[in-house]
Amino acid sequence: MKPSRWIAVALVLAVMFAGCSKPAPTDSKPAPPTQPAPKEKVSIRFQSWRLGDPTSGPLYKAWIEQFQKANQHITVEQEAVPNAQRLEKYTAQVLAGSPPDLVGLSAGDVVQFAGLGQVENLDAFYKKEGKAFEDQFAQVALALSKHNGSYFALTHELSTADAIWYNLDALKAAGLDPKDVTTSWDKFVAASKKLTAGDKYGMGMRGKDVTGAVSVLWTILTQKAGPLVQEAEIKQNLCSPGAKEAFKSYVELYTVHKVTPNPVDIDFTLQKQLFATGKTAFLHQGSWMKSIIEQDNPAMKGNFLPIPLPVIPGGKANSSVDAMSFMIGKGSKHPEEAWQLAKFMMTKERQMENLEKVGFLPAFKELLTDPKVQQDPIFGLYAKIILEGGLPRPRSVKANEIWTAVHVELQNALMGKKAPDAALEAACTKINTEILK
Repeated sequence: MKPSRWIAVALVLAVMFAGCSKPAPTDSKPAPPTQPAPKEKVSIRFQSWRLGDPTSGPLYKAWIEQFQKANQHITVEQEAVPNAQRLEKYTAQVLAGSPPDLVGLSAGDVVQFAGLGQVENLDAFYKKEGKAFEDQFAQVALALSKHNGSYFALTHELSTADAIWYNLDALKAAGLDPKDVTTSWDKFVAASKKLTAGDKYGMGMRGKDVTGAVSVLWTILTQKAGPLVQEAEIKQNLCSPGAKEAFKSYVELYTVHKVTPNPVDIDFTLQKQLFATGKTAFLHQGSWMKSIIEQDNPAMKGNFLPIPLPVIPGGKANSSVDAMSFMIGKGSKHPEEAWQLAKFMMTKERQMENLEKVGFLPAFKELLTDPKVQQDPIFGLYAKIILEGGLPRPRSVKANEIWTAVHVELQNALMGKKAPDAALEAACTKINTEILK
């Protein structure tokens, strides 16, 4: 081949390769980034007596609204139920095969529904969240969430009735020092007698309903009996000499000392009315009473504070701790969304909001020991009571039956039908031979 022809071929190839090295001309625009598929819309049911509560209801409803805005694919159907009907309502729904996805019940109800297989086991959820999540909770909060070593609940609000609210004006008029009146059982009895005259009483003992009567009595009993949490402890300690002594001392507040109106007539509504209207000077109740009393009688604002519970001679101070717990209904079609709603309603910020607006103590250790809580004259006292001597409510599937048996005999003792020792012995016999046989 002639050189001229080689040169011609080289020029043609050079042009060809040069054309290949340039990007092909195009009028198309870059492809948009891939968008995540829209989440499937889900509707979940949340049931609790809190939704219908005049103090807690607005707060819970606000939280649910916030949750729906943050999770627009989830709709929350709210089901308010009266507190007195919460167990009956939920049981009926389970039996009908239509329990709510998320239910808010008392922590005392956890064992009952877990033992009957009517709520979901949450161990997998806790494991997925990790140890740091679990470690946030106070030990008593974790205990209240468990049954037989497994988690069945998320404990949200801690509560104990084990302190004494006092009317500042009433004690001042009687020349009593609030810092001194509950430093011993005898001083508390003496102060209560001094405050009882005419239509006014030292205290209003709640004895009409099972929960109100026994939740308070239970702590008085454990001061001398020791723990009454597990079934074995109840069988062993409930009728011990110490328990009988404490039971007798409690009953005699009415039968001997007459420092309360007839307890058999007093339920929660009457108990708070008596205190709010100045008819009683002492109120054996929890931290949440601040907003309730002020709502009943605005004139009481700033005129009542809590002090530690008196201790039976030779006893040890402690408290019986309950809580509001979230549980996932058995067979829920949307357990993940139910778990997310529960977690959303119990963030640190919302637990503190619940404390400040309603008076329920947070379940997280960090918040219970927060200086803002510890230095508060009301919340600091209740937090200290729970952290230093908090015992869970009885962890037995038969807890309601146990308490009912004790309540029946408490009323028998208060009405003089049986001596205190005989009444408690009768309760123990029923518990040990029929309920926990």
